[in-house]
Amino acid sequence: MAPRFVCPACGESAPSPGFCTHDGAALDAPGDDDLLGATVGSFRITRLLGAGGMGQVYRAVNPSIGSQVAIKLLSPAFVRSKPAVERFFAEARSVNLIRHEHIVNVLDLALMPDGRPYITMEYLEGRPLAALLRDRRVPGLGWLARYFVEVLDALGAAHQSGIIHRDIKPDNLWVTPQGHAKVLDFGIAKLKPSTDVAAPETHTGALMGTPHYMSPEQAAAKPVDHRSDLYSLAVVLYECVTGVKPFDAPSLFELLRQHIEHHPVPPGQLSGLLPPAYEQVILRALNKDPSLRFASAAEMGAALEVAARGLGPEAFKTPTLGPEATVARVTPGPVVTAPSFGAPAQTVSASPAPTGRSIAPWILTAGFALIALMAVVSLGVLFLSRGRSGRAARPAGVPSVEPVAYLDTARQSAREIAPDAELVRVEVSGVARDGKLDFSPKAAGRADYFFLSPRGKLESAGRGEPRCIVRVSLSRDGVKAAFTSSSCANAWVVPKPKCSLAGVAQRAGSLSSVSLARYVKRHEDALPEWFVHTGTTQLWLPDDCG
Repeated sequence: MAPRFVCPACGESAPSPGFCTHDGAALDAPGDDDLLGATVGSFRITRLLGAGGMGQVYRAVNPSIGSQVAIKLLSPAFVRSKPAVERFFAEARSVNLIRHEHIVNVLDLALMPDGRPYITMEYLEGRPLAALLRDRRVPGLGWLARYFVEVLDALGAAHQSGIIHRDIKPDNLWVTPQGHAKVLDFGIAKLKPSTDVAAPETHTGALMGTPHYMSPEQAAAKPVDHRSDLYSLAVVLYECVTGVKPFDAPSLFELLRQHIEHHPVPPGQLSGLLPPAYEQVILRALNKDPSLRFASAAEMGAALEVAARGLGPEAFKTPTLGPEATVARVTPGPVVTAPSFGAPAQTVSASPAPTGRSIAPWILTAGFALIALMAVVSLGVLFLSRGRSGRAARPAGVPSVEPVAYLDTARQSAREIAPDAELVRVEVSGVARDGKLDFSPKAAGRADYFFLSPRGKLESAGRGEPRCIVRVSLSRDGVKAAFTSSSCANAWVVPKPKCSLAGVAQRAGSLSSVSLARYVKRHEDALPEWFVHTGTTQLWLPDDCG
């Protein structure tokens, strides 16, 4: 077969490498993939979006009008498996029953000439929620509440149609460039007998779903209802708020056992500035007993809306999706692994092969000029801001300190109460641009140091109120040290931080935007990290400043 090259924008083929004569895109070599450039229905396949053991997802365009779709195909190896084909088609049938704006739209269901089934789907721009978590672009609590209310609205519509998703996870929750939600992949959805669509065959005891996000009843291979989806969604929300999953283990057996038997660490202990009502929504939906969860998706959505009231406007800011936001993807779900988002999936040239004089020197000159201008402006702003912070009032007797540098003094105060006290957590808020606490009334700078007394932990075992954590607070009111009622069950000793607050804030993007910073271990065997809340973003940063 003669070699051919395919345009990733329009799918047109050419016998030699170069640039597409229609849109100027650089032509790609399809390799062994004979579907690239092929016509499926009225669409021409342009590029592969994702592939896995059971199928592939492609981007395709209509050559006549330029409309874009995603085409999902089942692998040839599974074509003769009736259960696999039925499960593949279940997604199209389920979505067709629901018809909701926050669920990815399915346009067609058909067979290739060779008998392979395929689904034509809405082509989405944006990124999956999983990509934001991987990049530590966790949005503010207000936006998360609004986004998850949209997801709950979609799930509520599915549940009313007698459909349970059964695989809610960050990879199956899409974020559009406008910040709205799309629920993907109903490929293993369970249709109740009351619907008029035949459900794919599932055997008693079959384990369906993704282990980290399974409900206890899923983990135990028991019958599930709509409340299983609410549990899985609460696991995702917990992960968004804290940066960690509520349950994790090195083996599948232990992970499933945790879902069935263990209670999660309250998310408020891992994430600063989490309103109690917000935490209660998550914990209620994570209840082991389905009857103690929310009765419906609508009830959970209403509770989440109430919990987000009172959050500032910055908390509702739509997150920046990053440079890949213009690249459309379709998450393949459990039958296809999602592609890497490390680089854009295509490179498009404004014209065919570039010719004539290069404009690169002009671009470089303009770039240097812009950088110089920004530097001058930044210095001016820094000068003015330092002048303002220098005039900030500080109460008499309270030193203007760098919180990490003050740690040794705080430890001395703790050991006056518990001689064996060791550091387990640091929380800081209200920091000035120089990295020191800002004690002005507006900033209300404060540092809290938590120390564990191993002896106190041992003596508190079996008692109602633990006396094992000493809290040393530094604020405009002075220094206070006393035992606190905090639990010592998940308090793990940490060394003195290597990073100063200025160093942490610089890595977070801007010290002036850091509203809270917390230094802590996320679990016993982990390295200590910094949790940074900027008002619009929550980040976990390693303590490796050297």
